[in-house]
Amino acid sequence: MNHETLEQQTAPESTRGLFDGPEVPLSKRSTFHTMAGRVNDLAKNNQRPVTMAPPRMQHQRSRSAVISDKNRRSFGLHTLAEESSMTVDSIQDMIKTLKTLPPLISSPKDENNIINNNNVRRSLQPRNSTSSKLLVERRTSDDNMYLSREAALAEAEAKLMGTFNRRTSTDEDNHFIKKRHSYQQMPVLTENTQVDAKRRSMNTKALSLSLDKKVNRRSSRNFEEWRNSTFSGTPTSSVSSNRSSFNLVPFTPTRVNFSRDDANPHQRRPLFIAHLPFSALTPLFRARQLVRGILRVNKRNRSDAYVACDDLDGDIYVCGSRDRNRALEGDVVAIRLVNVEKVLREKQEKEEAKLARNNGQVKTRLPDEEDENEIIFGGDEEIDAVKPKYAGIVVAILERAQNQVFSGTLTLSRPNNKRAQLEEGGEAKKEAPRIVWFKATDKRVPLIAIPIEQVPDDFVEQSESYANRLFVGSIKRWPITSLHPFGTLERELGPITDLAVQIKAILADNNVTDTDFSEAVMQCIPPSPFRFTPPEDGSRRDMSDHRTLTIDANHNQVLEDGLSIVRLGDDTFEVAVHVCDPSYFIKPHSALDKEARARAVSVSLDQKIVPMLPAELINVAQFTVGELRPAFSVVWKLSSDGMLLDTWFGKTVVRSTAQYKYQEVQDIINKGKGETEVEKDLFMLYNIACHLFHRRYHKEAMSLERQYLEFDEPNNPESISINFKPSIRKIVKEFLFMANTCVAQKISSQYPDQALLRRQAPPNPRKMRELQIYALSYLHVELDIANASTLQHSVEMIEDPELRQLVAVLVLKTMDAPKYFCTGTFDIMKYAHFASGIPLFTHFSAPLRRYADIIVHRQLESALQNDKHFYLDRDTVQKLAQHCNVKKEASLAAREQGKLLSLALYLVNKDNQQNSSENGITTIYHEARVISVMDNYFDVSLPEFGVERRIHLANLPIWRQSYDAHSRALTMYWKQGVNPSTGQQQPWSLSDDEYEEEELLSQYPENTFSTSSSKHTTASSDENEPPVITKRASKRASIISARLSTSTAYSSEQCSQTIKALDKVRVMITIEMIRTPPLIRIFAANPYA
Repeated sequence: MNHETLEQQTAPESTRGLFDGPEVPLSKRSTFHTMAGRVNDLAKNNQRPVTMAPPRMQHQRSRSAVISDKNRRSFGLHTLAEESSMTVDSIQDMIKTLKTLPPLISSPKDENNIINNNNVRRSLQPRNSTSSKLLVERRTSDDNMYLSREAALAEAEAKLMGTFNRRTSTDEDNHFIKKRHSYQQMPVLTENTQVDAKRRSMNTKALSLSLDKKVNRRSSRNFEEWRNSTFSGTPTSSVSSNRSSFNLVPFTPTRVNFSRDDANPHQRRPLFIAHLPFSALTPLFRARQLVRGILRVNKRNRSDAYVACDDLDGDIYVCGSRDRNRALEGDVVAIRLVNVEKVLREKQEKEEAKLARNNGQVKTRLPDEEDENEIIFGGDEEIDAVKPKYAGIVVAILERAQNQVFSGTLTLSRPNNKRAQLEEGGEAKKEAPRIVWFKATDKRVPLIAIPIEQVPDDFVEQSESYANRLFVGSIKRWPITSLHPFGTLERELGPITDLAVQIKAILADNNVTDTDFSEAVMQCIPPSPFRFTPPEDGSRRDMSDHRTLTIDANHNQVLEDGLSIVRLGDDTFEVAVHVCDPSYFIKPHSALDKEARARAVSVSLDQKIVPMLPAELINVAQFTVGELRPAFSVVWKLSSDGMLLDTWFGKTVVRSTAQYKYQEVQDIINKGKGETEVEKDLFMLYNIACHLFHRRYHKEAMSLERQYLEFDEPNNPESISINFKPSIRKIVKEFLFMANTCVAQKISSQYPDQALLRRQAPPNPRKMRELQIYALSYLHVELDIANASTLQHSVEMIEDPELRQLVAVLVLKTMDAPKYFCTGTFDIMKYAHFASGIPLFTHFSAPLRRYADIIVHRQLESALQNDKHFYLDRDTVQKLAQHCNVKKEASLAAREQGKLLSLALYLVNKDNQQNSSENGITTIYHEARVISVMDNYFDVSLPEFGVERRIHLANLPIWRQSYDAHSRALTMYWKQGVNPSTGQQQPWSLSDDEYEEEELLSQYPENTFSTSSSKHTTASSDENEPPVITKRASKRASIISARLSTSTAYSSEQCSQTIKALDKVRVMITIEMIRTPPLIRIFAANPYA
């Protein structure tokens, strides 16, 4: 791969930082209209608008060529410098001028026609030149005049595409001009200009840079098509015919024919289109020809992706890796909308072509663990079931997570490489490889090519010994000519079986910074011991004489909020929420502020906590009993029933009086009477909080939440429990919620375009209707989906606790996660928080764990000082909001993976005779509840472990299945004696001759086993009547009957099993510890094995 090819790539090398300063626009930058006007004026005055010298003539080098030489040896991540002397607008104007010029007559015998053509004379004749002089020049340049214009046009288009390579050889130039069809087959930036209707247009209208007012600007929901496979018009001259005589290939996601440039036969064939330069994006965003959003890869089908765009009422579907154009999960990308029907049609044609290549045999990928993690109403839906509303193509990568790394393993040969597999076992000695392959744990990350110099010295000779060792890698560049990105090996973590290595891998995969704080950061922390001295100027209200109580969970080690209450009258109380004031210690733009901003959140795993701020700062900022602390307080006057009478915001000085855990407060409330002053304060706070809770949740809010797992010892768990958050938590939650709401109202009124708020979009109406119908038809539960409050009430009315939790999980699957946002970037109708049922909400109460709260503190302080403008502009606040969203989601994912790690350790270490280990995989049998049933899979829930999984029939040893869509009943016909997890055949018999009762009971323990528990059942209606299982049946048959007793129907004769929703089925839980995080899969146990 040559240097020039690498220089042309604009992204993903062009990944800007999240918090770079705004670009300063050129004060006198010429727009498309002004440049076009100048060209017209010059033409009227017989001036030459643009100099179109052939490439072989000497001329001044462009700025892009100079920059190219300077960066010739640069191969790392970089952002291409914008051209100052040759802007996109000027190049665009150059193309327009070239194409609007009249056609040239290429033959010298038409010299008189050239001279008599007044338009050509005015466009090509220098000022004050004579006709004879023009004639002499024309005679000497007629042979290459057409080539000169074609070369200039090709050069301008290539510059816009970022693929311009300057040539100095005359022969190369001529060859380059004659072979311009290689550029025509690539997407180009075309123009909307007033040209002759008979002139043939370029076939590929990838983008339009024109901002002409005559162009019909469509809304973001109805963009013009990206692809245009047809062209109109007929050639008007031989020149026009020559220019349009190339083999035109329509640019589509699946029909791109990137041919090699014959002038450079060693150049690799491009596989992707080049990303647009940043200088071209701003006018396109302004003209609403492009939209931006965050890309996510479909976990079930990794060839598809979606882009969440706030400007549209639905996600944008991105079909295949080519349309994704080297974008990764979480990238902020620029998207061009395309026709959905055309994308789906081309996708189908591609699948049909693949089927034809396979001689009509359908090759499908077996479902893996990613396909099993999402159940009904969760995850991205398949486009075959739900047609996407929008479709698009990635044309640029705007932002990528800084210092993004991945955990994974190294392999010597590329996986699924057929050539390498054929060459295995060959006697000829292979050459030493130049690269090795990094296979990330996250399957949404592509294979990364790593230089051989960066791997361990003995890796090539002993690559098998590194199969279970984890490394950390990163992506550095991804050329358009490479199917895979190129990266570097950051570090080696260690053996995958090491618990510490597993935790490091979880943190790396979620881009969590787990390093010591730098010296510059530590210098921003006040020296220890620290003693806060209240200011004497009265800038802080002294509330140290109020009894301030901190109430937190047992595991919470950061005490950053407190409550106080004072009785003002018989029915009037002063209630205050005090939040520690980190702005007293963290100054904007300091090293500490930058580090907190980069980390954004504290990450809490059961095994480890990665703080956002240094522990030394947390100790001096959090509330400590008996110590004065600076605080930011919200003080209300409330009635006994929670009616709000007055609100005050301000900086305060507080002193913590007592610290309680939730259970301690619950014990005090259970006594029914407070004995001390502090306990009386708790009772007053509890009574008011109950009024606030009932008023809010009976109006529009909901409080559905998942149960969570707790382990006695996360690193070596011996017991597990399923818990809900205690109800006493409302005594804190209601007042903190009220403070967050009041602060949101204050900062949004002061800064309507800069306030940092938090929103939650309402669930998809179609999903909610489908959930309502499904719950009523198959779960026998009636849901009122009018609003969040009615939905909450419907779930609470379910009597069965297991079914109530199951329905709550399904409801939460339809919900979107809450997001931070800047008010100036959203329509005001989208500010609302659905679950809370309020129009304005933000985060204010946890500044030691969330950087968003620190920004909100600064905005509130600025609003109280009546500053007209916040020190961060709207776009910066929005970038901060997106950054905090990404970090928040990553912290939740890391926490979930930490729970999964502890659960895997618990299941492996569980002292139970049913455990069996084979090939490093532990198998446990358990009972699961069926949630939903479809023709090729069914979803189950294991409430004891807080796990929901999808079981695919393709992974089960069944030889046939039948599905009744009306009743949603699935009948599976099992293969006798085949283990679902291994696929191995086992001895099978219904008699007792081959088995002893003790062996059966030890191999298949059943809590519900009883010879009298079997029942007379039938399979589906189209089957023969099965034999009756009676008490006199064999012990083996009795065990089978016990296994199938909770199924809808079964037939021992046909080895069938019929299941419906809410049935209980026996499942196999397999745990593979040589994965990160450990892989927990669930299969339906074969009742006939």
